[in-house]
Amino acid sequence: MRGLPTGLLTLLAAGMLAACGGGGGGGGGAIPNSPIAPSAVTLLSATASGAVGGSLAGSSTDGVLLVQSPATPSEPSTGGTLTEFSLTASETAAVVPGSVRRSVAGGTAVAQRTALAQRIAEDRAFRRADTLRERTPSVATLRTLFAHAGARATARAHVRTPSAVKGTVGTVQQFKILTSNIGNSGGCANGTTSGTYICFTTITATLEAAGAHGNVWVDNASLATAGEFSNVPAEFQTVAADFDQYYATETAAFGPAFFPSTGPVTPTYSAQQPQCDASGNTLPMSQWATADLSGATGTSIDIVITDALAGTGEGGYYYVVDEIPQQVWNCAPVPKPVSNGTSMVVITGNNYLPASPGLPQFNEGYWLNTDVPRGLSHELQHLLHAHNKVLLPEFSGTGTVTFDDAFIEEGCSMLAEDLAADGVHIDTPRFTYSFLLEPSLFSLTAFTGYQPNPTSTAANPPYGFFSNTAGSYGQAYLFMRYLYDRFGPSALKNVYASTGPTVAPAVAAANGEPFPQLYREFAAAVATQSSAAAQAPYAFSSAIVLRGTVTVPSRRTAPLNVRTLVFGGPQPPETFAANLPTANPPLAPGASLSTFVIDGGTLFLPAANGPSGATLGVTGAPFPTEQGALIQGVLPTPTPASL
Repeated sequence: MRGLPTGLLTLLAAGMLAACGGGGGGGGGAIPNSPIAPSAVTLLSATASGAVGGSLAGSSTDGVLLVQSPATPSEPSTGGTLTEFSLTASETAAVVPGSVRRSVAGGTAVAQRTALAQRIAEDRAFRRADTLRERTPSVATLRTLFAHAGARATARAHVRTPSAVKGTVGTVQQFKILTSNIGNSGGCANGTTSGTYICFTTITATLEAAGAHGNVWVDNASLATAGEFSNVPAEFQTVAADFDQYYATETAAFGPAFFPSTGPVTPTYSAQQPQCDASGNTLPMSQWATADLSGATGTSIDIVITDALAGTGEGGYYYVVDEIPQQVWNCAPVPKPVSNGTSMVVITGNNYLPASPGLPQFNEGYWLNTDVPRGLSHELQHLLHAHNKVLLPEFSGTGTVTFDDAFIEEGCSMLAEDLAADGVHIDTPRFTYSFLLEPSLFSLTAFTGYQPNPTSTAANPPYGFFSNTAGSYGQAYLFMRYLYDRFGPSALKNVYASTGPTVAPAVAAANGEPFPQLYREFAAAVATQSSAAAQAPYAFSSAIVLRGTVTVPSRRTAPLNVRTLVFGGPQPPETFAANLPTANPPLAPGASLSTFVIDGGTLFLPAANGPSGATLGVTGAPFPTEQGALIQGVLPTPTPASL
């Protein structure tokens, strides 16, 4: 057991290479080899010596062994580590000859590893083209920040914030747009302000459309950019109408945005300095600003469309700090948070810098039909999450202020994209595909994967543990989708009602099922989905394709404006050489290979040939709550592709 630093596992990599030829040692005890009945999924526990496995039924034509660490590590800081547990995986020769699913003879195993590496590289190139979702805020930073904040009932008229008011088209207003990693001072982008305040740039925007629940503000610089918007104001009226649809769907699914039973409150930073001027001096009570989530003055949310994020790879954000008047945060230590004093979400405009051949700077159809729906539905869930779990208890004085971990928050927002799009999966298959290509490199609760730095603009970004990778979003989405599909709409309400830490919202969504059990059942569902083995409780909705073909929009120019993804189920684990992930060879009859499982992660080990009685297993030093499952039956395994 050891950490996975940035430069890692030379010894383990050498062990893996030695094992590729069919040798390889055990260590940790014998693999259980008692025959298992031909049910689709059999849950496995580890022996005292750390072995997990079993023999598939002779009638089975396919099989996958999953081995899991259902621990709940916290999200590591950038450049941090996650614990890794070394294992040896093996497959015995089949007892009864079966139909061959994969051949590992000759150079086929090498070809398979090469093909998987190519698919991974292609996927990263496509992700750069179609833009990153967002940079997740630091949950720890927000918890610390709000630990100092409070609220008191408003006993007299104070300065009122304009939040929730439906705007008048044509109004001009300034907004402060974050240009650093959300929630920290970071390195300021685009020549923005630093020092006293967290990095931001001030834009001037015009209200181009006002729906029932959304004020659509557009950066004047974007409106003045030739080629960016050609159908003003009609396309912004479309944005407003679409947002009203998302608002209705998501408030019904998750929880309300406003709370009529509450009244105006005065947010405070501390009893000693409730609200302050820009210099940090305490303001007299007559100048205090109030906040109001009652909806008494309307239920409108400000939607800001801006190019301030162009070229950063970030598609948009919601920042709970914006809900609290700036005068509160002026009392905080440097660097002070930056607030717009309103309920708002930010999304990028139709400006895709840097441009390249086949990826033009402007793509209005893609922006309006893909970026806007995925961005607004995703960020709206973050707003609802914060209103229900942070601001309502803060402002009402009842309940517990709760910042959920990123895997819960982002899983809910990815699921919101599915719900708001009425079954049309615009964005979620992309991130699912990224996860399934390298499932062994991601830890669910840590919302972390060993990946290239997703915020780097370098041609070959450095590898490390990062929490805003596409695969982390894909895994969190699948987990929340599984809870929703299995336990029904009440699962989402239970997530919002939970005030417990880490996995508590997931346990609440699962009606109290222990997390290790739930996590293993989820992983089994990932392994069986889109096959005959996918039976309750190991299945998603039939709308979720994990073995087969899915098409999604692409930012590329026609005729490549549709991306075809071929899912092959979860792929075999990877190990490392020269700090880079390298695909392991598939299991082979009579052979073994060295690998590892990340703390809070899962290994998926497909059998090499039609197993027909083969024993699949892993051995190694036992680790906390080690568990597994054996899946058998007919499991379609198309070769992953991204076209």
